[in-house]
Amino acid sequence: MSGWPTLDRADDERLARSLAAGDPSALIQVMDRYAARLYDYCHALLRDQDQAAGALHDALIAGYAHVPLVREPDRFRGWLYALVRNECMRRLRDPLRPAERREAPEVEEGFLDDAELAQRQDVRQFVHGALSGLRGREREALDLALRHGLDVVEIGGVIGIDAEAATDLTGEARARLEDALAAASIARDGRDCPSVAALADDGGWPLPPPAVRKLVHHIDTCPTCIARRDRTISAPRFLQVLPVAMMPTDLRGLVMATATDPALASDLAAIAHRAEPFDAWGWPVSIERAAPPPASRKGGPRALWPVLAAVAAVFVIVVSAFYVMSDSPGEGANAQGSPSGPSASIGDSALPTDSEEPPDSPTPTESDTPTP
Repeated sequence: MSGWPTLDRADDERLARSLAAGDPSALIQVMDRYAARLYDYCHALLRDQDQAAGALHDALIAGYAHVPLVREPDRFRGWLYALVRNECMRRLRDPLRPAERREAPEVEEGFLDDAELAQRQDVRQFVHGALSGLRGREREALDLALRHGLDVVEIGGVIGIDAEAATDLTGEARARLEDALAAASIARDGRDCPSVAALADDGGWPLPPPAVRKLVHHIDTCPTCIARRDRTISAPRFLQVLPVAMMPTDLRGLVMATATDPALASDLAAIAHRAEPFDAWGWPVSIERAAPPPASRKGGPRALWPVLAAVAAVFVIVVSAFYVMSDSPGEGANAQGSPSGPSASIGDSALPTDSEEPPDSPTPTESDTPTP
């Protein structure tokens, strides 16, 4: 996705162990490898570039503080997504959260001419129409699986369900999406069937969820449409056209300052404390299911005060390394916004609640925002 570094379990484990061991360059490496994709996930949940940046900042700081708790370092990436999701859910539940949202520009992969832009816009609308019939948690599971590359164990850990439930959720969501994509394809290209033409004309474009459901049912019972259905439609391939939110360029510096500046030690400790509790495997407990934290507790995460005392000794090294690395192009450093901002990512809602349904929101379209 838009220049995200390729990762494997060995990378995840290496970075988790380096960060837990106090390697001064590890946090920089974590941001280089994960921050762009984590920011896109934050933005898909919060639909606001500043809120998404704040959630990612706090999640990375909490990860820095609590990484010794991780019992499966090869699942470090999924663990970070779980921290990010909790931070986003915390903001979604904040009664003081600003009502106005300012969405991030899109990361561009390269120059596209007018014809290519029009084609991409058309495909995105096609995909949005299919996605609109899925529930919030289904869209989120597909986003995590097909765009972010998490497996069902990690998806369960992120969302707060067991692996079996995550397998069912992801499999059913993918099947429903591919049914909806097939229905949208037939609605666009198969107007020789009178029933399809009537349903598509009534629904408009992109198709609203009720029209998609009726078309899926019709296709299953119509010999003409069953024969026409494209069995090669691939949900992962179609989801690659969705926009990717561009991470603010100053976020790296803010994370490094909070993690390494002794003057911000109290901020680090407060963010780390707010991320608790963690389960027996070191995974953050889903905020929907977590009990309120106790008013006080002994000690602190990652033996924070010895760590913070040692921070001053490595501060100059870390900051020097950061500024050297920041002179080279970073994630999205050369990207420019396009006319169709990332509002229409995997779904245009403040994604799931524990009821599995997102709050009411308009069907995602490319015109929801002036800026993927």
